[in-house]
Amino acid sequence: MKMFNRFKLTLCALVVSSTFTAQAQAQAQSGKKPLLGITYIDVQNVEFPQSEITSILRIETDKLQKFEVSDRYEIDNYYKTHNIDAKNCMSKTCIIQAGKDLKLDFVVSGSVEKIGQMLAINLREYNVQNETMVNSVVKEFIYQPGDIQTLMRFSVKALFGDTTKSDLEKLYSYEKHEDDLVNKPDIRKLNLSGPRFGVSMLTGMNSNIFKNAKSDGGFDGMPFLTQFGYHTEARYMNTGNVMALVEFVGLVGGMEQQLFIPSLAVVNGFRHKKSRLEFGFGPMFTIQRKADGYYDANNTWHLQKSLSSGENANIVQRIDSRGAAVLTSNWVFAVGKTFTSGNLNVPVNVYAIPNRDGWQFGISMGWSVEKK
Repeated sequence: MKMFNRFKLTLCALVVSSTFTAQAQAQAQSGKKPLLGITYIDVQNVEFPQSEITSILRIETDKLQKFEVSDRYEIDNYYKTHNIDAKNCMSKTCIIQAGKDLKLDFVVSGSVEKIGQMLAINLREYNVQNETMVNSVVKEFIYQPGDIQTLMRFSVKALFGDTTKSDLEKLYSYEKHEDDLVNKPDIRKLNLSGPRFGVSMLTGMNSNIFKNAKSDGGFDGMPFLTQFGYHTEARYMNTGNVMALVEFVGLVGGMEQQLFIPSLAVVNGFRHKKSRLEFGFGPMFTIQRKADGYYDANNTWHLQKSLSSGENANIVQRIDSRGAAVLTSNWVFAVGKTFTSGNLNVPVNVYAIPNRDGWQFGISMGWSVEKK
């Protein structure tokens, strides 16, 4: 008995398939494209009206040049003359009956629904003569309102047999997005904008100048500076596990020694999203007090104005507490790592600033909180 039932099902499937094939072959031989109608699409939680989504579907189907797509005014007129609410004609029975009355070969219907951050597109193609569904597709994308036509294009191509996924379509895939969130929670697009504080150490001649008395052009202080400021960044490339960004770090240093030394660093950086390691480099601009002077035979520093009339010396410029405030530039190299606890990020960086009068080395840290 079971074998007989299987035989009947197989026979019915062969009859339906052969009928559909014969119909398609007859139309192909006559050079006439099958007539296809687009009924209204059920739209839920999407900011576009039902009529607009339906029009996009009709346009994208017509672009394939596989069918003669029925004019929407003819379909609208049918619903109007038969007192049918098109928005409620979503069942298979209603759709196929409309297709028969309009003398269509195929009818496409479906739904577009936003669920959270996902856009679910479900399209179905019916053979009107056989009253069967011949194709269906379900696509799940990351919801991007501005790209709704592109997402519909992917769905239409899949409905009519194009199952290949372009690199662009893969970027919109909600499945991949969800997989990254579940299986790769460490891979996030970190943004570490926030306050920064740290300390830096001076070396070489600059270290000695800071320790010298103010009467000798020094600062009567210690060869290190505490710093406090703010860090902001902008990402300009994001691919795989690596992001490239430009960082702006504004700091004020030396306040613990009653000094005010402002600086701004513009750093081009690269960050590995999974390990949270990063490195960067770029120019740094600082306002410092400098003066012109010379060194005598005993290597003692004097201001230029102390030269006697007619006396010659090799005039150079260096940091001097008696000098004028000038804008100076340096180059900074930095490496770092970000530590996380929940939504709290704690970046820690070490950096070096080369200078002919002595390098400056420092460490800074800060915090930022990720917002959903």
